[in-house]
Parts: sequence; structure tokens; C-alpha cells
Amino acid sequence: MKMIFIAVVAALAAGSAMAQESVQGGPATNVPVLEGAQAAPDCGALSVPADKAFCVTAPLAGMQSVGEAYITLFQAEGWQIVMGDANYIVFARRRADDQCEGLQMLAFYDDTRPDSPTTPGYLGFGAIPSMPCAERAADAPATQ
Repeated sequence: MKMIFIAVVAALAAGSAMAQESVQGGPATNVPVLEGAQAAPDCGALSVPADKAFCVTAPLAGMQSVGEAYITLFQAEGWQIVMGDANYIVFARRRADDQCEGLQMLAFYDDTRPDSPTTPGYLGFGAIPSMPCAERAADAPATQ
């Protein structure tokens, strides 16, 4: 598998929101399938159990916009990017019990297939049930 470049800085810029379809992610993430993507139960032949991760696929030509749409959605839901690089982002949000939960997003594709605009790319999502929180500003709200 080869990683796909997701420009985190560009993705943080305001982008157009894509409509959500009614399909939801696996039990591990509850991530929806957004317009432009399709559910990928096999996670690109990675055979990841549905209780551990959820994947979507889109042609490589559309992966940047699909990745940006997920970032926009997560930020609207109160998730903050706490670390990341070209193909991997970790989001966190504070729960009401003053603990934090995390969500990771990984972009990749199968490098045994031709690298073309129509080659399937993948976004994998995995939940991080509990993680340390940074100190919260006094006016920062907690999510339920």
C-alpha cells in the first residue's frame, strides 16, 4: 500500500461541504460516507475488522476533495487536529467527563495497481476511545 498525499494545511482552509449519504461507518467510528466516496468494507484488501476501522474509497483524482470534506465535517462536529502529516491525521475532542476521545484518518492506495486518476484511493478511520487531553481553555465547551 502506498500513502496518498493529503495537504493538511490546504484542507484546514474553508471548503465546500459535501452532502452526507445515509450510510454510516462501522461500529468503531460511526463515520458517514460522504458524497464522492463509497464504503470500502475490505479497506482496500487490508482485511481490517469492522469493529476496528472503517474505510471509504474514491478515485485518486477525487481523494483530495473527499479528504477535505471529512476534515470539514469533523471540525464542524468539534474535532480538532492534534497531529498529522501528508497522509495521516489524528483528531481529538473533549468529552463531558473531561477525558478526550480520538479519531484517526489515514489515506492510502494499493501501489500494485497502476497509478492513474481512476485508481481507487482509500481513507481509513479508526477510533481512539480514550487519550490524554491538553489543558482546556476556560471557555472551551465539552461535547457529550
